[in-house]
Amino acid sequence: MSNNPKESGNTIKVAIIGALASIAVAFITANYKAKKEVKAEAATQFESQTAKIDERLNQLNLSAGGFVAIDGTLSRSSGGLAFDTKKTATGRYTIRFKKPLKVKPIVVATSNGGKQGARVIVESLTLQEVYIESRRYSDNGDADSAFHFIAVVPN
Repeated sequence: MSNNPKESGNTIKVAIIGALASIAVAFITANYKAKKEVKAEAATQFESQTAKIDERLNQLNLSAGGFVAIDGTLSRSSGGLAFDTKKTATGRYTIRFKKPLKVKPIVVATSNGGKQGARVIVESLTLQEVYIESRRYSDNGDADSAFHFIAVVPN
């Protein structure tokens, strides 16, 4: 060590900066590991909740769901029950289950608004078909509209 006070002061400053840097690295490393553990725990909880939701949906006998385009074609679908869709007239659509159900399903449909600000209505249903109407908000007239739907068969 030098007898020069200026050099001794610089040596102490360097030692302090080095010690602070070591503490900062240790803190950052510990913080990173803690965040990683929290993320892993959150992922585990998410997977557990997803499994519970899937189990509950299976108990509901989720039958069918999908997105029907404005022309009546089925763009996306899910569920274990086979079905097809078609547009029968302006603002009129039919969802047909390939095999008749044992009980009438619970059906919910939502519009994307169409070209004229439309809403969709589950007009009626049978054991094999669901009839959807699309109507303008402005005057309640028939209007084409794409829509999402889900059909659940109650236990």
